[in-house]
Amino acid sequence: MSAKIPSGLSQVPRPVLERLLEAIDRGRLECPLSELELLASGHGALVPAILDALGGLDAGAATAALRLVLAERTHRPPPRLGLVCTGPEARGSVARDTAILVRDLFEGAKRSVIVGGYAFDRPGILEPLHATMQSRGVKALLFLDIPGEARSAQDADAFATAAIDRFFREVWTFGAPKPNVYYDPRTAMPGPPGRACTRSASWWTTSGR
Repeated sequence: MSAKIPSGLSQVPRPVLERLLEAIDRGRLECPLSELELLASGHGALVPAILDALGGLDAGAATAALRLVLAERTHRPPPRLGLVCTGPEARGSVARDTAILVRDLFEGAKRSVIVGGYAFDRPGILEPLHATMQSRGVKALLFLDIPGEARSAQDADAFATAAIDRFFREVWTFGAPKPNVYYDPRTAMPGPPGRACTRSASWWTTSGR
C-alpha cells in the first residue's frame, strides 16, 4: 500500500490562494509564514493547511508553489463523465469486465465514492475501496438492497438492521474506516405495496449503523 499523500493546499479555496500570493508578492506577509501573521490576516481555520504546505519556505519558494497550484486549478481539464458497459459478454464485445472496472474506479477515487444498485456477497470487490479510504481519506456511501423481507411490518426495521450487521460481518470484513450505508426501508416490508427493489427506488431515508 502506498504512503498517504498529504492534502496540501487542496482544501484552500482559489481566491484565498490568490490573495495569499498577492500578500507575499507585495510584502504584506513575510516568509517563512507564521501562524500569528496568518491569523491576523484573516485566514482562520485554513492556517494549519497553509502552514503544512508552505511553512518554512522563503518568499521565492512559497510564491512558486502558489503559482503552480493556481495554474493547475485554472488550466486543468474539467472532469468528464463516461458511460461504460460491463458484464461477462462474449469475446469481441465492447463490454468491460465488471470486477476490473469497479476496482479501477475504487483505486482512482480522490474524495468520495457512491455505490448504488449492487448486491455484495464477498469481500474481494470492496477491498480496493477500503484501501483507498484508508490511504487517501476517501468517503464512501453504499446503497444496499435488503435481501428477503420481514415477517411483518413491525419487524421490518429489525430485519433490515440484521441484514446490514451481516454485511459488515461477512462482506466488509476490513474494519475501520467504514462506509455510510443507506437502504430503502420499503425493501424490508412484506408484500405489496411496501415491497420494492433498491435499484428502482427513487429516494433513501434510513441510514444503517
